[in-house]
Amino acid sequence: MILLGRSGYVARNLATGLGALGFDVAARGRPDCDLEDWPAALADLRGRFSQPSAVVCVSGITRTAGGAESAFRRNVVMAETLARLGRMLPIAHLIFVSSADVFGHPTAAIRPDTAPAPEGAYGQSKAESEAILAEGFPGRLTLLRPPGIWGGSGDSASLIARFAAIARMGGTIRLSGGGGALRDLLWMDDLVWLVAHLLRRGPVGALNAGPGRPVSVAAIAQAVIAHIGRGGLEAVPAAERDFDLSFDPACLGALACGRRWTSPCDAGALAGL
Repeated sequence: MILLGRSGYVARNLATGLGALGFDVAARGRPDCDLEDWPAALADLRGRFSQPSAVVCVSGITRTAGGAESAFRRNVVMAETLARLGRMLPIAHLIFVSSADVFGHPTAAIRPDTAPAPEGAYGQSKAESEAILAEGFPGRLTLLRPPGIWGGSGDSASLIARFAAIARMGGTIRLSGGGGALRDLLWMDDLVWLVAHLLRRGPVGALNAGPGRPVSVAAIAQAVIAHIGRGGLEAVPAAERDFDLSFDPACLGALACGRRWTSPCDAGALAGL
């Protein structure tokens, strides 16, 4: 299989985890395969398909990276390149790691059939990318829409990693809106397992990939402080992203095969911090 987005946090952990599970992973990054440069991407990938193969794409400009709307439009350019590659190369299954931001600010738990309703440039770029890929890979596509991902090697940007950095310094974690908003976070080991399962199973279309174990931001912060043994909490006024982001357990229920998804509030879950 080919993994696109080699240098990113998620891609590095997927490459290591999938390799440990026995997958032959060819990881490609922007210097090798620039998805914003269609001819260069085709030239790099053309010789890597001796037979139909799977591609996992985690390339993209992330919401946490910030930037103007023009930066997020680069996500759409990459999707257009992938769609062209899908017409030229024997890609048997594309797993495209999108984002739960395609749902904007949901007012209820996200279900398997919840339709995208993006708000803001980032979510809109992801929803538009999904539409492009759905047209370019009919019957060969899995759109993976995870919430926040945490854990694994090199995690510095997740909610949990940011809380841990503050707590280690003995600082105060400021909880907008008192930390009452729910988050349904996906542990990196669970993401690796899920991608491996999808590679073996084949395309499933759009997959709202939240574990269905929401906890409040305040509870996450308290768990981090308890684990590290330092730090404090302070409630501050609500901010723009103080909304509940939770998933119905049915979203991943059919694929779980008995697996219990990890919550950051589980006993021992933060041992790797």
